[in-house]
Amino acid sequence: MSKSKRAQNFYMHLHKNTPASKVISWLMNFGSKQLIMLIGLPASGKSLLAQRLVAAGAVAFSRDEIRAELYGDEAIHGNTEEVNKIYYQRIAEALALDKVVIADGVHSNYVVREPVLALAHAAHCDEITIVYLDATVKTCLHRNKRRKRVVGEKIIYELHAQLQTGLPEENEGRFVVLKPGKNIRSYRVTCVRAKR
Repeated sequence: MSKSKRAQNFYMHLHKNTPASKVISWLMNFGSKQLIMLIGLPASGKSLLAQRLVAAGAVAFSRDEIRAELYGDEAIHGNTEEVNKIYYQRIAEALALDKVVIADGVHSNYVVREPVLALAHAAHCDEITIVYLDATVKTCLHRNKRRKRVVGEKIIYELHAQLQTGLPEENEGRFVVLKPGKNIRSYRVTCVRAKR
């Protein structure tokens, strides 16, 4: 089945409660060499989606995990330059090995996304999907309180404002918006936009 046909088939799920397994299968179906960049507020469900994609055969990288490796705790921001260097290096290496690579982070605007997109282009990776986990601020604040690493409420509001003006442009890649579904095992697909 062609890539455009796979994308068209997924349009039928727009605004419907869709099992997570179907969303994962569709995202993984664009080839063995692809970048899936997750964007969204803290506690929006990015890491859960990344775990599901890893279980389906992808490799995932996040700055939180690198900070935990380097400093023993993901809440310790440490040396941002060092963390970013490792993050970009790991993504580049995985893309060079023709992997399905997950970049897990807030990625709230183009300036933050551009270095990762540049790595994909340098690796001749044409399959780029940006997935926005569009949970409400209220939902994220509620979930955030139950997490081990709590992000400040003010930061969540600031990131929300950045995301509202920093969503991906058509030239960045295929764009998919997922809202929380009726339960933890589903999503509502509210937007699928092809790369131009």
